[in-house]
Amino acid sequence: MRRSFQALAELSPAHYAKTELWTELLRTLVTPADGVADPQAVAEFSQGVAAALGGKIAEAELDFQQMEQHFPTLPEASINLAIVLRGAGNLEAAAAALQRATERSPDYAVAWNELGLVRRAQGKFTDAKTAYAKAIAVDAGYAPTYRNLGVLLDLYLGDPTAALAQFEQYRKLTGEDKPVSGWIAELRRRTGVAAPATASPAPAAPAAPGTSDAAADGGAK
Repeated sequence: MRRSFQALAELSPAHYAKTELWTELLRTLVTPADGVADPQAVAEFSQGVAAALGGKIAEAELDFQQMEQHFPTLPEASINLAIVLRGAGNLEAAAAALQRATERSPDYAVAWNELGLVRRAQGKFTDAKTAYAKAIAVDAGYAPTYRNLGVLLDLYLGDPTAALAQFEQYRKLTGEDKPVSGWIAELRRRTGVAAPATASPAPAAPAAPGTSDAAADGGAK
């Protein structure tokens, strides 16, 4: 399927070259409500991040697995473990780690969004859509989910009209123009959905009788 989409993207880039936003390796822990992070958690997490960034994949996996055991309420170790596993091509294990992350922190949109990406990569499109819906439900302001859901709806679920709404929301939240504006234009052409009408400026109020333009502008001479 990946090769098929690559070939189609070359033939019709506006349609098929839509790209997802994959989660990058998390570098810090989310600050807890009391504003004080556990020093040991910070140290273990930093060690795993350093190993992953240094290309020491097996070491990074072990570091994040150990942190999962030491700090069972924190989701970041599970998310980073999933990112490392996904990079190694182990999507099943990555999905399992992300499932643990969503159980540890059900209101963390980053975990649900990444789970959606991994499920899509596994070909589990309905599960991916469900994960994206969860991400939006817990954090409607987390923009990457809208872009990723738009790609899923258009390219994998064949629902360009629904995809259009997702890309428009993504652009609204981020202000990003290219390439998203091109995707939106292509979807509008394909679906026949017109762009929202731009409000016309209100007509200027007529000047009061006996006044000149200069007087209406504050008496400028």
